[in-house]
Amino acid sequence: MLKKTKLIVSTLALTMAFSASAMAAAQQPTDLTTLSAEPHAKHGRHADSHSIYEEAASVLNMDKQQLMKELNSGKSLVDIAKSQNVSEEKLRASLTSKQAARIDAAVKSGKLTADKADIMKAKVNDFITQLMNKKGMLQRNHKRMLLSEDKLAKQLGLSVEELRNKLHNGKSIAELAAEKGISKDKLIESIKEDLTPMIEGMINHKNNSGEPIKGDKLK
Repeated sequence: MLKKTKLIVSTLALTMAFSASAMAAAQQPTDLTTLSAEPHAKHGRHADSHSIYEEAASVLNMDKQQLMKELNSGKSLVDIAKSQNVSEEKLRASLTSKQAARIDAAVKSGKLTADKADIMKAKVNDFITQLMNKKGMLQRNHKRMLLSEDKLAKQLGLSVEELRNKLHNGKSIAELAAEKGISKDKLIESIKEDLTPMIEGMINHKNNSGEPIKGDKLK
């Protein structure tokens, strides 16, 4: 039984570690969500989705606080648009045009090259569609990431910014470890040590309430 538990812990630890690296790579400056934060750059990367929500609130004839309350209840922007008698097409068109305008402004100010701008513009519609159909707030995905960027970066002897840049440029975690003279086995053991208490608590969790267990309670 103990061997099975250790195997589960090892498997989950690796899965969570690579999920963290994928999240880090996704948070690069070329990401559409990060670009949307340009007017509010001093507030950090969490300002990105908030600026989109502010625009959405305006189109939906709501104040931002009302919109956030609806999103926190588990609704998507599409759900809220229907309840506000605003067509999905109108909301998408407005948010898409605002994103495109931000990209143009970033090019004009020298913060983005024309080539990257073309690539980002090609992704705008898909990005907005995904955001509109997502249930709940965008930031919840960040809260579910059990192995933080900070911990992973520290284990690799890198800053968070260095970690993101290297992952974004196609490096694997194993390659980054090798560059620092860290063997893959040693890195895996280090990650397991960090995550084992949390994972063991999760797999030994018992539901004594008699109510169905929701995914976000298995933490």
